[in-house]
Amino acid sequence: VDLRTSQLLQQAQKIDIDSAPAVGGVLIRVIIELAVTDAAEKQKWPINEKDNLRRKIGAAILALDPNAKDPIRRDKALEPAWIRTQDEGGLLVQAMHSFVHNIMANPTAGEVRELSKTFRVLLERLDQFLAGNPTT
Repeated sequence: VDLRTSQLLQQAQKIDIDSAPAVGGVLIRVIIELAVTDAAEKQKWPINEKDNLRRKIGAAILALDPNAKDPIRRDKALEPAWIRTQDEGGLLVQAMHSFVHNIMANPTAGEVRELSKTFRVLLERLDQFLAGNPTT
């Protein structure tokens, strides 16, 4: 992904989630959006910067796994990101938005770890995909 996004991710990985879960929750949301937007722009996927995060994540997953909508044939490593952002009405996306935009939202360290676990494979695969397809 973009160098700026990569550097932000490296910095975010140094944060102690137990002592700063709110910062971790916000950063995960920001990093996910930057990564999928960057990939979409580079690969000319049918989304743009103004599309909502749920749509951006869906487009990224479908680019990596065209079978993502099929519960039987989908890539099981990407399945948690698909289910929690697309199939369940985007509940995980709504939670990430609340971490940024709702002053009452207060993510726990466990929620931040779950976000990280859910999106790790997506970020790794996006990075690999972009490395192998620099200008599609």
